[in-house]
Amino acid sequence: MPNNEDIDRLPAMERDILRLHMTLRKSQTEVAKILGVSQPTVNYRYKRARERLEFMEKVPSVTAEEIREVLHVLGARDTDIEAMVLYVETSSQSEVARRMSTSQGAVRHWILRALVNHLQNDMREDDKHKRVRTACGMLVGKPGIFNEPVKYQGKSKDPRVVEQRLSAMPKVQGRFLVGERMLVLDGLYGQLEGTVTAIEEGRMAILIEMNSQRITLSWPR
Repeated sequence: MPNNEDIDRLPAMERDILRLHMTLRKSQTEVAKILGVSQPTVNYRYKRARERLEFMEKVPSVTAEEIREVLHVLGARDTDIEAMVLYVETSSQSEVARRMSTSQGAVRHWILRALVNHLQNDMREDDKHKRVRTACGMLVGKPGIFNEPVKYQGKSKDPRVVEQRLSAMPKVQGRFLVGERMLVLDGLYGQLEGTVTAIEEGRMAILIEMNSQRITLSWPR
């Protein structure tokens, strides 16, 4: 089973697809309706998520301290070391550039310099050097393994805001008080938990917050 740390690094929609399809056992058609995309998109993103997780299972576990220690011993520059540490943490050149207040081109140059000039020439066979060398090489060789494909990025990484108006109240578990948590028991959104946001004359609503979606379910009172 993939660990939670690797799952947390997946794009938001893929995290939602894994939870809905694998954990809650919803069909891909149901997942597509919930997320507002096509079933082929769900199928593609599900396969992509599994590929990302299978890749990460093969990457040796290393800590930031181990990367810093190994690269320091090998004589790497401070900028190269920090860029590699952040890249292994985020798998995103743009995020590393933001944190280091520089360009993506500079980040790419520093990462490759640390890899080509130092790690690839490191012949030490102790466990720490082998793990750092292998992990950094695999991740740099798989750029953007945890980044959203461009065609799915859209204009914002914020969750998509949606309101779904139901014709009748679904079966729910919980108290109808604003701010209370409530579990939907049936229908398309069955097994999803939300927060009561409105108890008004003629309308009731709960908010289901996912990684890629903020779905308000409302129905006539």
